[in-house]
Amino acid sequence: MKRKKGKKRDWKKELIVLIITLLILLIYNNYSSEIEAYATNYFNVNVVKENSVKENLNIKTTGSFNLDNIPEYSGSPYIIINDNIPNFSNNDYTKEEFEFYSDLDELGRCGVAYANICKEIQPKIGEERGNISSIHPSGWKNKNYKKLGGFIYNRCHLIGWQLSAENDNPKNLITGTKYMNVDRNVTF
Repeated sequence: MKRKKGKKRDWKKELIVLIITLLILLIYNNYSSEIEAYATNYFNVNVVKENSVKENLNIKTTGSFNLDNIPEYSGSPYIIINDNIPNFSNNDYTKEEFEFYSDLDELGRCGVAYANICKEIQPKIGEERGNISSIHPSGWKNKNYKKLGGFIYNRCHLIGWQLSAENDNPKNLITGTKYMNVDRNVTF
């Protein structure tokens, strides 16, 4: 009886796979700290040291505002304009309740949203925010990044639910980061 020979191993393919695997591990090991530092800078609440940058972020204006006065990004997720005093004209003031949400553009993006924030449009006592998971704003692509603490993208209200009681209004929801929507908004 003749003995069957086993399938000849292709050592060249195995060597190529081994080399590629080693290269990937080498690259990850050499750059993992940079990757984590990048992620920390963009997704960690401790990025901003309020006291050290606050004085550089206060822009004072009179009348209209010139966008050229906004400084380049310096590590802070926000800047203060005109000591947080709005430049409304007398025609802008009203006691009438209203909310306005512009139509989505041809790419499904939100536009202008503004309202007269008052008790009449706010959630009633005991009312809870509804489910907004059926809305997929422009740019929506969610993925669980376990190394970064979970999902980094959120559906963000242009006018917060606490102020308008707007739940799943697609004209009021944009794609934002967890850092922007949850972590930083606590400041305000």
